[in-house]
Amino acid sequence: MPSRRELAVGLVLSLLLLGVGFSAVEASENRAFAAEEAYLDAQLASAHCLSDYGIGVAPVVAPESSVVGAEVGGILVDVRVPYYVVEETEDGELVGDTYSEATYRVSGAGTDRVRGDTVAPC
Repeated sequence: MPSRRELAVGLVLSLLLLGVGFSAVEASENRAFAAEEAYLDAQLASAHCLSDYGIGVAPVVAPESSVVGAEVGGILVDVRVPYYVVEETEDGELVGDTYSEATYRVSGAGTDRVRGDTVAPC
């Protein structure tokens, strides 16, 4: 049996989908995904130990975003963004594939990272 919280979240999401339409949900997911890509780019670009990196593609996991809740401050969206890193070593290139997971609050005022993985490769 679902908890009251699960029922409340389901009701809010249902009302949200009915009230603002699927395009607003998709737009929120896209904004959160783009924000996580920007976060990763900032973290990886400043990593002095990396010779290269790529965001959005890695064989470990598929990119994903989904609305998981709504609150007064906005819509909560979970994202999972794959990326790879390359580090030059004396023995050659080391390539690593991984992904980042985060939750964003998307509102008319902006897109804020509420929580998520810390990305610090060096």
